[in-house]
Amino acid sequence: MTARFLTLAIPMFTQVVVALALLGIPHITPRDLLFGIPVPEGFRSTERGRRALRSYRLRIAIPAAISLLGMALFPNPLVDVGAVLVTTVLGIASFVAQNRKLKPFAIQPSLIRQTTLSPSEPLPWFAWSGILPLLLLAGAAMYLHSHWDQIPARFPVHFSFDGTPNRWADRTVRGVYGPLVMGGGFTAWLFGLVLAGWYGSRRADSMRRPIVVVMLMVELMIALLFGALPLKLTGVIALPMSVMVLGPLALLIPAMAYAVRESNKPHDPDPTPNECWKGGMIYYNPNDAALFVQRRDGIGFTVNLANRWSWAIYGSLLLVIAGPFLLG
Repeated sequence: MTARFLTLAIPMFTQVVVALALLGIPHITPRDLLFGIPVPEGFRSTERGRRALRSYRLRIAIPAAISLLGMALFPNPLVDVGAVLVTTVLGIASFVAQNRKLKPFAIQPSLIRQTTLSPSEPLPWFAWSGILPLLLLAGAAMYLHSHWDQIPARFPVHFSFDGTPNRWADRTVRGVYGPLVMGGGFTAWLFGLVLAGWYGSRRADSMRRPIVVVMLMVELMIALLFGALPLKLTGVIALPMSVMVLGPLALLIPAMAYAVRESNKPHDPDPTPNECWKGGMIYYNPNDAALFVQRRDGIGFTVNLANRWSWAIYGSLLLVIAGPFLLG
């Protein structure tokens, strides 16, 4: 593959993936939700439901196709980044627009108050496998430490599309262990999120177990990638970059398929009040003790922003991102 081909193919592939992900959102959510609105059974098949889906698809597909043509005709990094950002923003705006249009058709949730939290329920036994990714990263750190003399004094950490190194790092604590610190921070944060998601969501929520599985796979994927990256860059191991990226990513596919299947099974109606959802994406309810509730714009959980612990989650994520920069 030539450098020119890769320069064109990679950004365009990214644009296609983003567009397909946005187009897939209405189809991976439970059937009783449409653009964040709880709708009557069979509403998707009505003329109003089909029109909403058709409008949403066109508002994403047409700009995405135009941007792909622009990326092909005017290859430029700024054009590539701008195209992906515009597609993402238009996708979110289209979702919110359909959410507002479908509000008159919304079904109000049951007013029966549910037990929200159940700290006494034991965590699934397999959830403790979330410790293994941290052990993998620790093992990579020990291996680098024992082979410190084999690491070049200066090694490449970034490459152009044709494989030419264009950024270098020194054999220092930050240069060698930086990726491991970031990977360790993310995996520890994700494992904490697994625990918070299990104990901070409603006991009756049918998606608790599937989301634990997905989060564990994401945690393992990040640990494998960040664990192998410093070994590859320092020349300690020889492993194709495609294997390092696509191999861990493959772990997520069956977990996501399982979560989508479970999400579309019959389940209890969403008990969250419609008026507490902003655009079908943001949940704010001071009267709800749950920290996590099921998303209405896909599968998985989102935080209740009225719960003070939600800000602790976001604050801890900022600390994780800043971790490698604090190394000496």
